[in-house]
Amino acid sequence: MMSFEQLRDRISQLEPARFADARMPWWFTSHRKMGAARDALGRLEIFLVAENLHARSTVVTQHMVQNVWKDDAGGRFAATRIVLPSDSHFVGVAALILDELARNQFETEPHTAFRQAEPLIELALLKCGISHQAAIGLLGELMFLQQILTLVPQGQERVAALQTWRGYTDSGRDFVGRKADVEVKATSRTSSHHHIANLEQVSAGLGQLHLLSIGFAPTEEGGRSIAAQVDEILGLLESGNTCEAYARAKDEFLHNVSRYGTRPGSASSGYDHATMREWPLYAMRWQQKFARLYDMSDPAIQVPRTSDLEPFAHVALASVTFEIHLPERLDSDLNPTDDFHAVIDDLVR
Repeated sequence: MMSFEQLRDRISQLEPARFADARMPWWFTSHRKMGAARDALGRLEIFLVAENLHARSTVVTQHMVQNVWKDDAGGRFAATRIVLPSDSHFVGVAALILDELARNQFETEPHTAFRQAEPLIELALLKCGISHQAAIGLLGELMFLQQILTLVPQGQERVAALQTWRGYTDSGRDFVGRKADVEVKATSRTSSHHHIANLEQVSAGLGQLHLLSIGFAPTEEGGRSIAAQVDEILGLLESGNTCEAYARAKDEFLHNVSRYGTRPGSASSGYDHATMREWPLYAMRWQQKFARLYDMSDPAIQVPRTSDLEPFAHVALASVTFEIHLPERLDSDLNPTDDFHAVIDDLVR
């Protein structure tokens, strides 16, 4: 068996695939059970040949794709693929994973070896893509963005409305408009129970502030996925625009999507729509169970605001985080509102 140093050096010499839909794996052994390759974008790929290979870890499952792959010579091979970023330090990570699998006898006992190596694989994958919770959050924001674009005339007005989305940045709110802002909170729970990361998310400023609470549940049929939602928004942006205007809007939107969940200190490498759309986490379909749009200026919503804590001079307001649990309907019976159109109009006009 190759030494770790030899394995690492061989992986570092891999060239990117010549075509997006083809691979030329370097097989670690003559039995062609474990291989490594680079895709057309230079990302490292580990190919494992074993039937019914399943992970226990949710993180690992979300980054495994079982498929029949085409090689550069026109042949095909069935394998489970795990993708790592193209950064140079992941060459050592890929070598470590293959070495660990080999030491645990993957070629003769693939399922046992994979189970033993899975904790190591999970550690590596924590640097890839976005977290499960961030994925739900991104889906919620994309669904609301689709609503906004659908209610705005096609063409340049839709491109302009795209600028209201700020959830991919360090902005205090996910959507910032002229007369109103909207903070989107998504959950897989059955109630509007959410984490508030900063006081701006619940403290109204000069304009109105609404909190959109969206509940999701995984589904096998119907529903929405992140990949499909991105495609729908691209279709809305294309309608009524010239090829040049659409190309600019498309590039900006996809770049912003890739930045989601990649704030300083985050382990995420973001979602790249062109290369990650088939990953289980982004192809997974979710059914919307509820959508509640709360007016945060309602005094019946009893949560701390910035003004409540300003008298405490020794408190760093940016450090304040907490959980909220909003009722399905407040006593006034007017909150949450059912008039999404009016809120969107205040957001974009």
